[in-house]
Amino acid sequence: MTGFFTLNTFIFHTFQSIFFSLFFFYGYKTFDDLTETQLFTKKIIKHLKTFSIINLLYAPLYFLIWYFVFRSSLEGGMLMTSFTFLFLGIILHFITVFFKKGLHLQSENDLTI
Repeated sequence: MTGFFTLNTFIFHTFQSIFFSLFFFYGYKTFDDLTETQLFTKKIIKHLKTFSIINLLYAPLYFLIWYFVFRSSLEGGMLMTSFTFLFLGIILHFITVFFKKGLHLQSENDLTI
């Protein structure tokens, strides 16, 4: 195996691999829950909340790892990537709140019938 591999690049790529594994896993779990007949459940709220937290934590951890591991300044691609996942995390947080309200309304409706 050839190339320029250091401990710093290993740490950075390990972080990226763990993040994207969790990203796609919870994305799959969330979309899988959306196919159920009852849409507003505690399970989907839990998956949405975890998915949004993962996305919200990615940007600051990405900055910290980039700065402390590579001792480099900010780059445009890094800023765009961080902004994209931060924005996705904020949107997912609002969707989670929407689903919480939907679950509350659904449980009230079930109690009145």
